[in-house]
Amino acid sequence: MKQNNSQSLAVSGNIIAITPLEKPDPRLALSIAKTPAQAVMDFGRDHQQGLEHLQWLLKQCAIFKKSVGLRIPGAIRIEQHEAPLESLDFIIIDSTLHLEHYASFCPVITQVVSVEEAQKALALGATGIIAKGSESGGRIGEESSFILIQRLLRIKKERLAQGLSDFLLYAQGGIGLHTAAAVIAAGADGVVLDNQLTYLPESQIPSDIKSAIAAMDGSETKVINNHRFYTRPGLPIAKLETVGDQALFENIGADSLDDNFIPVGMDACIASTLSKHAYNLPDLIFTFQQAISGHLRQARALQSFAADSPLAKSLGTQYPIAQGPMTRVSDTAEFAAAVSDNGAMPYLALSLMTADSARKLVEKTHQQISDKPWGIGVLGFAPKEILEPHLELIKEYRPASVLIAG
Repeated sequence: MKQNNSQSLAVSGNIIAITPLEKPDPRLALSIAKTPAQAVMDFGRDHQQGLEHLQWLLKQCAIFKKSVGLRIPGAIRIEQHEAPLESLDFIIIDSTLHLEHYASFCPVITQVVSVEEAQKALALGATGIIAKGSESGGRIGEESSFILIQRLLRIKKERLAQGLSDFLLYAQGGIGLHTAAAVIAAGADGVVLDNQLTYLPESQIPSDIKSAIAAMDGSETKVINNHRFYTRPGLPIAKLETVGDQALFENIGADSLDDNFIPVGMDACIASTLSKHAYNLPDLIFTFQQAISGHLRQARALQSFAADSPLAKSLGTQYPIAQGPMTRVSDTAEFAAAVSDNGAMPYLALSLMTADSARKLVEKTHQQISDKPWGIGVLGFAPKEILEPHLELIKEYRPASVLIAG
């Protein structure tokens, strides 16, 4: 097993900004390099075009005395004679296919979509890991970024306890002004911005694609072959359910709404919200920096989630946290008991349960949780034959709190 060394990986600040939509955009990358964020250009899928853009970018960085990283799709292999890879701060790859090859030139950060991928990347010598959530564009896994980052933080802790080398850990997917601070508060080293950059005037994304993304609410994506892409009625991709790997590779891009599979995440809708806070790239990076530092400073000062806080005392729990009712998640007594045992207030989701099923769940939960506070969530718009038995159970067992949807 190779031992990595995160100290050899120099990342500027806690923000990595990658040119969006897997499009090589050297001018945007150069603009990012002039901010406190760590600039990364995506190499894209056109090998020759990617090399030309990289050569131009490295020349400009030398002139302005700036540094840059490069993201390379997993299926692409750049040879030493093609580009001075050793001039890069680091390389980001989205699989472990050529990890050892690139690690011979500079530090490598691997985008992973599962714990298993992270462990493999670290074993091969990756010096950093990006937890890429299922809400992201392009290749994805099953878990959202915030779930995956927590699992990887446990691995980070375990490695240190075993005397293994540390690694830098970043989160990609669903990153906004508030979630960026949350990820870092949880223990990550930083966040990745990509879709968030699409609307910027410095971005070379075609205007029709910018407009399409600006109108997104997060529902305009579909997953094909474990890749998330932009879709809407009328586009050729809207009718596709599967496609061959080679065709997928050849069609990923951001030049045409009709001809490309555009790797947009559900989180792209954040871009239009961010446009109300920042009008250009320097403003955006500054706004993120201020939000991160401000939220962390406020959290340390207020200790809002501390044990036995005023809200916690009001709820009757150890921590001021209430777990919201979730169908097919919080509809077991064991889940409710686990939430309660860990200091929060659980809510059962009765959803559309029959009277018999709901009674069994409530009775079992009441027995397991005993005198600790718990709640019930019901659907106010459910049919009468469903809702009325649920309300009778609430009257009978009198939970500490009730949430009514609708």
